[in-house]
Amino acid sequence: MMNKRIWLFVLVVVAILSANLVHLYAASNTTPSAPTLSFTPMTPTNGNVTVTIYYPKTASIKQYKLGTDGVWTTYYAPVVVTSNVYVYARYQTSAGYWSALGGYPIKNIDKTPPLAPTFSLSSTVETNQDVTVTINFSSDSTNKQYKLDSDSTWINYTNTIVLSSNTTIYAKASDSVGNWTSIVSYTVSNIDNTKPSMPILTADIVSPTNGDVNITVAYPDDAKIKQYRIGNDSNWIDYNGSILITSNTVVYAKASDSAGNWSDEAVYIVNNIDKVAPDAPVIISSTTRLTDEPVIISIDFSQDSVLRQYKIGAIGNWLDYTDPLNINTNTTVYSRASDIAGNWSIEAAFGITNIRRTVMAYTVKNYSTDVSSYNSIKANTTTINEIATATYSVDGLGNLTGTAPMDQISYANSNGIRTKLMVSNSFDAALAKQLLESPANRENLKNNIISLLKANNYTGVDIDIENIPASCRNYFTTFMSEIYSVLKPLGYGVSVAVQAKTYDSPNATWNYAFDYKSLAQYSDFLMIMAYDEHYAGGIPGAVASINWVTSVIDYALTVVPKEKIVLGMAAYGYDWGGTTTKAYSINGCYNVASQYGAIVKFDDVTKSKYFTYMVNGVSHTVWFEDGETIAYKLDLANSKDLKGVGIWRLGLENSNYWSTIKEKFNK
Repeated sequence: MMNKRIWLFVLVVVAILSANLVHLYAASNTTPSAPTLSFTPMTPTNGNVTVTIYYPKTASIKQYKLGTDGVWTTYYAPVVVTSNVYVYARYQTSAGYWSALGGYPIKNIDKTPPLAPTFSLSSTVETNQDVTVTINFSSDSTNKQYKLDSDSTWINYTNTIVLSSNTTIYAKASDSVGNWTSIVSYTVSNIDNTKPSMPILTADIVSPTNGDVNITVAYPDDAKIKQYRIGNDSNWIDYNGSILITSNTVVYAKASDSAGNWSDEAVYIVNNIDKVAPDAPVIISSTTRLTDEPVIISIDFSQDSVLRQYKIGAIGNWLDYTDPLNINTNTTVYSRASDIAGNWSIEAAFGITNIRRTVMAYTVKNYSTDVSSYNSIKANTTTINEIATATYSVDGLGNLTGTAPMDQISYANSNGIRTKLMVSNSFDAALAKQLLESPANRENLKNNIISLLKANNYTGVDIDIENIPASCRNYFTTFMSEIYSVLKPLGYGVSVAVQAKTYDSPNATWNYAFDYKSLAQYSDFLMIMAYDEHYAGGIPGAVASINWVTSVIDYALTVVPKEKIVLGMAAYGYDWGGTTTKAYSINGCYNVASQYGAIVKFDDVTKSKYFTYMVNGVSHTVWFEDGETIAYKLDLANSKDLKGVGIWRLGLENSNYWSTIKEKFNK
């Protein structure tokens, strides 16, 4: 057993020795084996790879090269490879034999970063919605990151990013070996959650108007959609220009920007359009009964009337109404009103037909049983408007003497006829001068007048101071102002009898004392004594020729309002015979003509009656007024629209006289 083992050992030794001998023989006759290579790291890297080459001890020359075209380089130490390449190695033995080529491919170096990420957005147009951002990474990206804004922290990207406001997104990626892409960014600027400013609505008319109103809408600069609607229930309409509004309403406006944000609704209330006219004014007369006094017209306007106007007569001018109107003649009063928007009411009209011209008459009572004037008053009650009793005279000191005819006063007052105390100076110029130049005398007369008015139930006074010296012109006006200022507040009427004139001149001493214009300011009216053109003691002629009377009135109208002019008319005539002149009543004139067989004629030039006769060898000429002649004076009063007429005097006229007055004055 032992020997068998020894033999086995011997056989092994022999085999080993035999093998070494074969190797030594081969070495001396074949190419040496290739060197071996190792590298680190062996895993993928974005760094360099260090290659270590192992040469045998027999290697006298050690070389390597990088790549097929590389240059063989002596190997002294491990080689640093910066990019993938095939590393070749060889050596030469001391015997001069080159080894087989050793080599190894380096392919784990990866220094190329992934492709830079890209961004995809759910919307790139302006929007008021959230924007979803998708970051697209290359397939070799193993580490995917993003951040919002430059100062924030990097976040691993796992899913899409939802943005509700504008920002800048940054992204980067690295591959498995740690190569990082460049940082890319995308600024999201299309998110707009800010609504536009509210539109501004402006009206071209803001004050009340009866026209249409144009509404202009100013929209903000970022408005892409501009709309409006009228009223609460209407549809929205695209705005293309000013909006015409024809009635009060509410106008709305709104705007949307390109992102779809809507502004708040602007509201404009149009409430200044008023196309409804005020109610027609109501015209009210103080009386509809027949009257010779002014009719007071008041006008009631609706509350919305801001312009209140009236005019008198169809062709009159429109005037502002402030106070009731005193209407002195029959006419039509028109009225209209406008509201603040300019709407005019229907014109109201009121016809005044109840004003009759004043018939004033002077009365006398020459003795206690004289009823001539009284009977005339009673016979013509409905025609006479006022009487002035010529029964008192004044002296130079202002004292009054006379008697009040109570029968006349009582009857007149009871029958709606105004009664006046007539103050006469009996045609005494010296008396007039003494009275008027003295303030004390004027004051005394004023007080006496007041006493008599109250004591006898007069309703006013008629001042009939005649033959006043021209030098007393201003004194007479002063006296009338004193009388008027006291009596009018007490409710008394004041009139003044003035001598007729066709012009005003200091040279006309007969009538210069009568300052028509001033006297009209201090009296209700002037009773112009348009008679005695030819007078007792003068040459024969018409008592009141129509041309002369017309001239008197025409002058008066230049300085006195027509409603303050009463035309004096005579109810008598004069008989000029020899050196004497005698006055007769109307019937008295006709009786004389009848007595002496005279023929009464009508003078077409003067519009007067006249006749002549002889008695005892003396030629007589009679001129007088009657119902036929006064018709022309009454026509004049009507055509000139005068207040009326005054008659001197009751008891001298006849029935025809009154018939003419009633006819001409519609009484």
